[in-house]
Amino acid sequence: MSATDVPEVTYSTTFKKEELELYDDIWQVWPAKPQRPFDKAACVERAVSARHYSWDNTPTNWCDRDKMASDWLKTDGILSPEEAAFWFSLTVVPGYLYADYNAAEVTSEWITQRCDLVSATATPDELFSLMDAHVVNASRWDSPEILARLLRALMPYDKLLTYMIDTFGLHDIPRWINFMGPPPASQREIAIEATAKAIEDHGVDSLVGVWNFYDVVKALPCQPMIEAILDHAVDSKSSTTLQMMRLLFSLRDKERVFELLKKLKYRKNIYPDREDIIRFYNYFGFEHLDVLMKNIMKPFRSKLSIDTFASLFEIKAPEIIESLPYFYEIQQLQARIEEEIDTAEPHILDGLLRAAGARNKGKKWALSMMRRLITADPEVANTLKALAEARHTETVQSLIDAEFFGDASSVDVHAKLDFLTTAEFSEQERAFAELTWPSKTPPWFEVEKLTPVQRAEDERALPPELIEGVAACMCDAFTSPAWANTRTDAIAAADEKIKAIFSTWSDHTTETYVNELLHQWEVNIVEDDAVWVFHLAGLHPCASVVDILDTYIRRGKDLTGHWQSQEALKKAIGSLFELDLPESYYALRGQAEALSDPNLKGYVSKKLEEYRKESKISNAEFDDLAVPTFDFEPDGTRTFDFGARQIVMTVRGRDDISFIDNTDPKKPRIFQKFPPSRKTDDPDKYAAARAQYKHIGENLRRSLREQNSRMLMAMVTGRKWRLKLWQRYIGSHPLLSHLARRLVWKVLDSKNNIVATVMVDGDGKFLDLDYEEFVMGKRKYQLGIVHPMELAEQVRQDWIDQLVDFEIIQPFEQINRTIYDEDAVTAYLNGFSDQLSNKKIYQALSAGFDMAGSHAWGGFQKIKFKSLVPRGTLEFGFSSWIYRDSWSWSPTNNLTTIKWKGKIVWRDGWIDADILAGMPEVLRSELVMSIEALLA
Repeated sequence: MSATDVPEVTYSTTFKKEELELYDDIWQVWPAKPQRPFDKAACVERAVSARHYSWDNTPTNWCDRDKMASDWLKTDGILSPEEAAFWFSLTVVPGYLYADYNAAEVTSEWITQRCDLVSATATPDELFSLMDAHVVNASRWDSPEILARLLRALMPYDKLLTYMIDTFGLHDIPRWINFMGPPPASQREIAIEATAKAIEDHGVDSLVGVWNFYDVVKALPCQPMIEAILDHAVDSKSSTTLQMMRLLFSLRDKERVFELLKKLKYRKNIYPDREDIIRFYNYFGFEHLDVLMKNIMKPFRSKLSIDTFASLFEIKAPEIIESLPYFYEIQQLQARIEEEIDTAEPHILDGLLRAAGARNKGKKWALSMMRRLITADPEVANTLKALAEARHTETVQSLIDAEFFGDASSVDVHAKLDFLTTAEFSEQERAFAELTWPSKTPPWFEVEKLTPVQRAEDERALPPELIEGVAACMCDAFTSPAWANTRTDAIAAADEKIKAIFSTWSDHTTETYVNELLHQWEVNIVEDDAVWVFHLAGLHPCASVVDILDTYIRRGKDLTGHWQSQEALKKAIGSLFELDLPESYYALRGQAEALSDPNLKGYVSKKLEEYRKESKISNAEFDDLAVPTFDFEPDGTRTFDFGARQIVMTVRGRDDISFIDNTDPKKPRIFQKFPPSRKTDDPDKYAAARAQYKHIGENLRRSLREQNSRMLMAMVTGRKWRLKLWQRYIGSHPLLSHLARRLVWKVLDSKNNIVATVMVDGDGKFLDLDYEEFVMGKRKYQLGIVHPMELAEQVRQDWIDQLVDFEIIQPFEQINRTIYDEDAVTAYLNGFSDQLSNKKIYQALSAGFDMAGSHAWGGFQKIKFKSLVPRGTLEFGFSSWIYRDSWSWSPTNNLTTIKWKGKIVWRDGWIDADILAGMPEVLRSELVMSIEALLA
């Protein structure tokens, strides 16, 4: 194909006609059959049989309703008024549908005596009176909803519907609708009017919270009811179920549906399927496909089955392809995406060009997919060029020329990059380029997918065979005959070679290379290769490698649902120890607390305990050591290189993160989120920077919140640091020093007396209230976080004024903290009767509390923390067990006991005044603050 041949981009689908017809109308329709004559004798026989359905034909207490209903339960027309009256007479009186063990046996005589309670000509009021007289719905065991099906055959649908709603309320109507069914076609309009009137009279709130309310809508797709439900969902900002979303497609106003799709917030525990894709297409056609991808499918992309995801490709449209970068992040979807891309159909190429012109992550992804296609067939480059010139902007056209065309417009997959030639290799580079794999290249390792690596000194790109040689070098070292589970000379030599070559690569491409190597292995999880892959990743220690290994370990399952090998997981854990980073110890500590596999959890805990003993550090000191730095500089900033500009990330306030663009020093721009890319940015550097932030962003915020809580608990428990350790773990830590500068510290002598209260300035100096330096000298002072209860009121107020003057926002309420003396605590406990939130009680574990009296299933009924100065334990006991499961997070709980040093201070309103008076004043005050923190 020449560059002037432009393929036609057409829109089409492969959905079958019968599939589309299935979702043409939301109406649930019952099949209709001719009415049969009433045969009373046959009905009596069937009624008896329905109560004798056990294996030996003995009487039972339950009625088999399917046998009783036979063929009329969900069929229109077949049930005559006479037969409906027969069954209504039996079921309206308690005793037939269900009876206790002492009830008389159901026989033909028993049925005959009860089957003529009403006639086929009974009026609606007579029928309703019978239901009221026998208190229908009083017992859930009777399951009397089948009466709704019988009444359907005895009266107009709208009268029945109105009675049901007025009697049982909207919240209970869905289970009656299940038997009542949709109105016959001839009664639809009047039924809809009755529904609209009920919504107006009763309000829709009670229906929204009912789990099966969708049954009502399928039977009665009343536009006012649907609109009221959807408006309620938007106004309340509550999570929306997929059933709620499906209601949209029963509205007639397409523009309103389009707007609602973008406003509704979807719940992620239930996810869309093929039906939803067809339903959307059937409603909108090829319009708004970006909304289908971004608003319906994207929120659930990590939960989508491969079959459901593949159904998207039955819509042949560029918009589907354009939105795929979001889905390519999910490993289990990557192979299916590549399979589709490899067909290189015109709409796929056009979709890739659309993505390449976007200012989001789509650009890098689209170029990588194009590179994949062109590597397999260079002619695709000309097709892309022709499509770009015919259908896309000059920006996209220039991008294609720069990326894939060299001199004289000849196709060159790596045209934009300045690649080293073999003759330009250094001796070190040549050695790696000539390496071959011990046997054959692992089938999971696709070097063409890796982002090209660049030299640090001149940013020239290294060819694929060279970066493939780095992996081959490590694989060869670990598969050599001499290796046997220990480090050998071969491995040590390979380590030195790889570290040396890494030092010549630009840092951002080295990190990208290691991450992508780990990523490719994780997609396939070839356990034989785990040891050398993890070890190679560990040679470039960074936060993103920690994050990838931690995610792999915590997930504990591979992508096909089989359990991962314990050995592979243990190798990943070993690699985290080898990284020897604060981030890796932080991840390991989290695994020791949260892993679901008890064997693996115990393995991590044992390894951590061994590490503490070998390092001769306490648990508290290990917690100091395991505070991630996230590659921040000592001044508490981190710089991201975008090529044309440098973005500085900084921490402000308690856990707020800001990004500062100082390209124009006179007008620096501040972003609260990661800044969007610009045309002038280097796309590879921007993508690498964004990937780095992706691996640390959430962890950084979570870590800051945890450290705030940890420092608060250090204040409450009276923890002290020797000056040398304080300088090592806090003063020189880029993030903890940020917190330290916002706190007031107490200087303690050897007898635990406060000799000064100070703050830390940007240079690490300790300054007192007069803003004069307090010199520690050679005395054995210790540092702790002062509690306001330990300060004289005037000193406390002076520090408050100091914080205000310097506009310092403390990481938690410290100096301005509410304090309670003994009388205030007594008054508080005497008046306490509120319930506590189970969710907050559980979250207290991450704030420094420990479980006490834990249950075998991981639940607990008490929480405690140990005070260090003075020593002792403060414990809170609750009336119910608390579990991590979501069902235990919404209920509330009663506080039943408070203990200090094992003695009861308070129990169900009773106070031991002597023990309360003997408590340290700081802990006594914090007793109230702890309860306040747990209140719902």
